[in-house]
Amino acid sequence: MIEINSATIQVETADMQLKNVIGAAELEELPTLDRDAVQLQKTAPGVVESNDREGTFSTNGSQTQENSYLLDGTDINDILLNQPGITVNPDALAEVNIISSTLDPQFSRNSGAIVDEALKSGTNQFHGNGFEFYRDTFLNNGNYFSATRPVFHQNVFGGTLGGPILRNRAFFFVAYQGLRNRTAQTQLTQVFSSAQRSGDFSLDGGLSNNPIPFPGGLQGPNGHCPAGTTWSECFPGGHIPASNFNPISLNLLNKYVPQSNYTNGGINYYNFNAPNTAGDDQGIIRIDDQLSSKDALWASTIFDSNPSTNTLPLPSTESTGTGANLPGFAPWLTGWGMT
Repeated sequence: MIEINSATIQVETADMQLKNVIGAAELEELPTLDRDAVQLQKTAPGVVESNDREGTFSTNGSQTQENSYLLDGTDINDILLNQPGITVNPDALAEVNIISSTLDPQFSRNSGAIVDEALKSGTNQFHGNGFEFYRDTFLNNGNYFSATRPVFHQNVFGGTLGGPILRNRAFFFVAYQGLRNRTAQTQLTQVFSSAQRSGDFSLDGGLSNNPIPFPGGLQGPNGHCPAGTTWSECFPGGHIPASNFNPISLNLLNKYVPQSNYTNGGINYYNFNAPNTAGDDQGIIRIDDQLSSKDALWASTIFDSNPSTNTLPLPSTESTGTGANLPGFAPWLTGWGMT
C-alpha cells in the first residue's frame, strides 16, 4: 500500500511583498566580511554584486544606490553614498528582512531593495552569548614588494544579554561589540637616488629640453642662462652644481624625502610599511513593554564610536587627488558616534 499525504499549502494572504527573511541562526553562522549582515542581501533571488564604485548590490536590475536600509524601521542610510550608515553587530539581530518587489507604501524612499534589520528582544528567560575573533601577523603575508611582513593584529569581541524586567510584561536586551586592530600596508614610493640628490642626473639621460621658466634665468656652470634656455643646454652633461640648490628646497628634501632603500628596474624607491590603527565600540539597548494583549511599546538605541589613525594623511579621493605617500607628516585621524 502506498500512502500519500499532502500538507496544506501556506499562502500569504496579508502581504503581497516579495521578501526573503534571514533569521538569527543564519546571521550568526553564515560567513560575512567585517561581520556586516547587509552582505547577506546577495543571498536573495534577483540580487547581484555591484559593478560600480558604490560597492553594494543591485536587486532586480535596480541601481545599487536605490537600496534602502532600515534598523527597527528607522532609516540608517548614508545620505551621500546611500549605503548603510552603520554596521550592526549581527549577534544582536533577530532577523534581516530583504524586500525586493511590490513594496508596501511605507517603504517609499527608494525603488530598489529594502533591507530591514530587526534587533533581538528580551524574553522571560535570560539568554546571551560572548565571542572573540582574532587574527595576527603570522596568519597573513605581505605583497610582492614587502621587504618585511606588514604587521596585522586584530581582535573583534563582544557579547549580548537579554532577559525579563517584569515577567510576561517588560524585557531588556543589550549588546556590545568592540574592535581593536593595528595594521600596516606596504608602500613603494619613487625617490631620488644618491647621485640625483647631489645634482648628478647623467645616468638618467641628462636633463630635459624644456625651457627654464624663471624670468631672471639661472646661473649655469658656463655662465648665465637666460629664461627660455633649455635645462640640458644650461647644465650640459646633466650635472647641477650644489651652489644652485635652493636652501629651502634642499631642507625640505632632506627632511621629508628619505634615502632610497629599494631598487627595481633601475628605479629607486623607498619601501616601508605604513602602520595604521583602528578601534570601534558599539553598544545597543532595547526595551520592550507588553502593555496589554493588544498593545506593545518598545524603544531601542545604538551608539558607535570608531576612531582611527592613518600614518599617511589625506588618502587619495576623486576630489582631493593623491595625498602624502611618504612618512613624516601628521597622521590622518577620523572618528564618529551615532545615537
